[in-house]
Amino acid sequence: MYENLAKIWNLANRILANAPEEEGCTGCENEIYADLTNARQSIVSLSESQGGWNLKVLLPWITEEWFREDLEDALIDAGIPVNKKSVQLMLEESRGIFDDKSKRNDMLRLKAEDLCKEGKFHRYEEDESTEADKESSGLSGMCSTSAYASQSEKMLDLYRLYDVTQEILEYAPAEEDLLYLENEVLADLANLKQSLNGLFEKIGVTPEDWLPWYTEQWYREDLIYVLGELDIPATEYNLSIMIEACCGTLDDKSDRNDMLRMKVDDLCKEGKFVSCINFPDNH
Repeated sequence: MYENLAKIWNLANRILANAPEEEGCTGCENEIYADLTNARQSIVSLSESQGGWNLKVLLPWITEEWFREDLEDALIDAGIPVNKKSVQLMLEESRGIFDDKSKRNDMLRLKAEDLCKEGKFHRYEEDESTEADKESSGLSGMCSTSAYASQSEKMLDLYRLYDVTQEILEYAPAEEDLLYLENEVLADLANLKQSLNGLFEKIGVTPEDWLPWYTEQWYREDLIYVLGELDIPATEYNLSIMIEACCGTLDDKSDRNDMLRMKVDDLCKEGKFVSCINFPDNH
């Protein structure tokens, strides 16, 4: 649950940093901003009550999201009509397609080996990290608080916020099994979910239709594992070196795009798209 709370805190920082003045918002938006402010403060209070666990460290250092547009591109490349039926078929058939992360792990391992050869890592076990090292080892997964480039970018953050909030509430332990401040957080999140629902109903959108169909998140544990394989101490300093060096390592999605195109080819050979050819183009 705490990893998801860190995600709420992270999203809240960006959404609230870009919130317009109260008079420039609708009633629904003001409700969301008020509930989100309360939820963020509750999460910070919970963290402080437990010795101040580092919210940044709980975040993934990189997140990859795959949207319907990626499936549509694969269909277009194969000359398959893009419509509701063909996209839905791809959604159903592509579940789990990226579960094998071995190639991605190999990319991280190769990067770690290169850094070893360059002498970038400290070999001693004692963690002599500076405060800056400790901060930077948890920074990469954070949302930028810069202004939104578009309204759709802002809405996507609200959809993400709804998705994480719903997951926390759905899987939360029973009230009697939680600390007082944990229950406070859940109460604030329940209010937030209700205000988000109010906005979505008003503008007639369903978050599930706009969220990524696949999300892959990489945590510090992935880097700790790679360092362990090379007998490199997983100190904050070494982790900060890995995160800084690996930020662009996974940007190349060509292997993933190839997997989607191969899936389209397989479905074509199986005749799965035949019924999609004359389906109305109303995706």
